[in-house]
Amino acid sequence: MTSPAPVLPRVQSFLQEALRLPDELQDTPSLTSRIAEHITGNDRLSPAEQADLYRRQFFLRHVDSLRDDHYGIAHYLGDDAFEAFARAYLAQHPPRTPSLRDLGADIARFTDTWSGIPAHLHDLCLDMARYELLFVDLFDAPDVPPVDAKRLAAIPEDAWLTRPLVLTPLLRLAAYRYPVPDLRIAIKEERAASEPPAPEPSFYGIFRRDDAVCFQRLAPEAHDLLQLLLAGEPLASACDTLSRRLSPERAAAVETEVAGWFQRWATWGWILDVEQR
Repeated sequence: MTSPAPVLPRVQSFLQEALRLPDELQDTPSLTSRIAEHITGNDRLSPAEQADLYRRQFFLRHVDSLRDDHYGIAHYLGDDAFEAFARAYLAQHPPRTPSLRDLGADIARFTDTWSGIPAHLHDLCLDMARYELLFVDLFDAPDVPPVDAKRLAAIPEDAWLTRPLVLTPLLRLAAYRYPVPDLRIAIKEERAASEPPAPEPSFYGIFRRDDAVCFQRLAPEAHDLLQLLLAGEPLASACDTLSRRLSPERAAAVETEVAGWFQRWATWGWILDVEQR
């Protein structure tokens, strides 16, 4: 009497677990008989040896994909350490969707807790992981209609000051302990040092424009003002709120800079409109 056909979900679950194991499957006697139930092998390879080919391809493909999206981390860890990092990540956070785009979704949390990252690289790699995830998110975000320059020009001055602004959803604000957007560009252009830089608290507006992810470095106060605007505070009251946080000298200096900031933000496409009453 033949045994009933295996249930597909059970077979898939078994093979998914087997193909993510770090060791050669043919060296794991407890698995070889189970593998032979689902993989036939051929005249050159046993079922376990053939499964090992799939297992090695799983890691090669997924480690390479992580390296493509997170080459900033790879640069500072080095090739061997990054491969160990990526394999440990895949073991702890296996793919949850068929899309490689989602493969690194948990990489910042993993970077923060994985003991294999040297202590002197922890903060830099964590900042880089957070930025690289943001980069992926912005790259795939839905398109936004272009700014209507004529409409902006027709908005009364008092409306700019007293109504909440509509900012592009393709803008992200970020504060880092290292200037990771600039460092990642230097890595891509092969002009970055292999040694990590000294910490340098940095503030950025990161956005997508013309199908490219861009960034602009911001003064700390410009970053804070944008946060207030994104929270829905009108420009005039946001400036007052920010001013109360600063020393009188710095508040006076910022007051002279706001108009220039605002003009640049509009040029970069960050400001789309004012909210209608």
